[in-house]
Amino acid sequence: MNNLILIVDDDARVRDVLSEELELHGFRVTTACNGVEGVKAIESEQPALVLLDMQMPLLDGVGFARKLAQLNRCIPTIVMSGDADAEGKAQEMGAVDCLAKPFGLTRLLSSVESALRAAS
Repeated sequence: MNNLILIVDDDARVRDVLSEELELHGFRVTTACNGVEGVKAIESEQPALVLLDMQMPLLDGVGFARKLAQLNRCIPTIVMSGDADAEGKAQEMGAVDCLAKPFGLTRLLSSVESALRAAS
């Protein structure tokens, strides 16, 4: 089973903490610091799931989702955001879940495991 998770977030601390926690639970992780790098990672790797920040430089979360659609890539996406309207944007994008920042690691793991189960 593919358990590679792509984390797309411009905050290095968020990427590091999430990567460490997911790896401790047996997931493989790759990261990108913005939407442009995230698209490159999608093209070179085959992630089973994307953890996506909404506010990033160069290409934000909505732009990243549009680019995935243009590439015909259907990869389950969990939105991570502190925005008040994040839930609505996540639904418009077809995200499988929306985690309001700050979120707990238990909530993250539950969401990731649920999304991967649904996708398999």
